[in-house]
Amino acid sequence: MESYQLNNSMTNPEKPVVVTSVGGSVTTYDFMNPSFMVLDIDAKTMLPVNMHTYYIDVDEANEAGKPNWTELHDYKESYKMDDLRPSNFKDLATRIFTDKDLAKEFLYNERRHNKKYDYKVDQLNMYCDLVTSEQHENHQCNMTGGLSAYGEDFKLLSKHAPKYLVDQIVSSWVDYSFDQ
Repeated sequence: MESYQLNNSMTNPEKPVVVTSVGGSVTTYDFMNPSFMVLDIDAKTMLPVNMHTYYIDVDEANEAGKPNWTELHDYKESYKMDDLRPSNFKDLATRIFTDKDLAKEFLYNERRHNKKYDYKVDQLNMYCDLVTSEQHENHQCNMTGGLSAYGEDFKLLSKHAPKYLVDQIVSSWVDYSFDQ
């Protein structure tokens, strides 16, 4: 009987299985324009097929004296996606990694056209943020320029301590060992 230890990794980076997205906020946190998201759901499967983000340009609203909600982007149209399945998001991440103009557009939309933000594009970091779900995997991706099946544990006494603690909290929910 052989025993395997998966070294605190809960994901298989070769197969995307889920997508998470944090919708915008209607506050102007961090000098960002307010925004919200609307998801189109397939009535038969109840799966998301598109996502739209709407925003208010605060500077324009202040000049006009009233807010005007405008569509910021539509995932299918803006990023040329067939639907929102996880494999299409992984494809989008790869295209962001290889296409600097797409990376700039994604970052500009993510920051809701914030005119005060310094838009320095780090394509590897953006890719790693999109394809990893755990901080140690994200760290490993950024350090190696790619994915590791098992990531690398953070050290508690380092600048990555908050990420280490998140991984330790999450890892306690899952039993990673199995016998074969």
